[in-house]
Amino acid sequence: MVVALSVVVLLLGGVLIALRLRPVEASSSRSVTKLDIWKKAVHENGDDPWNWLGLGLALQDNGDADGASDSFNKALELDPNNWLANLQVALLIKDQDPDRAIKMLNLSGERAPVTSKPSPYTALGDILYAQGNYKGARVAYAKGQAGMRDVFQLRMGLGRSLQALGDHKGALQEYRAALQLNPGSQEAQDAIDNVKEDVAPSPPALPSP
Repeated sequence: MVVALSVVVLLLGGVLIALRLRPVEASSSRSVTKLDIWKKAVHENGDDPWNWLGLGLALQDNGDADGASDSFNKALELDPNNWLANLQVALLIKDQDPDRAIKMLNLSGERAPVTSKPSPYTALGDILYAQGNYKGARVAYAKGQAGMRDVFQLRMGLGRSLQALGDHKGALQEYRAALQLNPGSQEAQDAIDNVKEDVAPSPPALPSP
């Protein structure tokens, strides 16, 4: 059996879901599931954190949240600097321990390959924005754009941060770029309409009688 790894970013419904490792087996047998392949990979080489990450994502797909969490944490134990392990664990703990999640996402963003940086930095920006740290969120989204500018959620996140900081012109630019990436997006169109209302000039005062 040959197991190949590839990374795919999934943005479903405007929400960052996960990065997924895709197992590719040499056999064409349909009876062998993705979960079976990763279980076998872990059995054959339990010291490889990427095998545990693959198993965790397969368990997550099967609805086994506890098993997925255990696998992600095992990967992190094997390699504390693994960017994907830090990302996955941070996504699991962000509501219970946001401070630790922020540290892990910063590390993940620093360690991630250039084209994968949008994922940890989008998650980081979302947490900071929810905390009211709009400057921090702006920096996080901008760092994600250093890897790939044309990511819808990065554009929207940066736009929201700029709008919260009073930079309505910059926000409008980001929202329009997001709409170009996802034409027909109601979220982007609503954001554009909202920021246009913020920057609309006030009507001139009526002359005194």
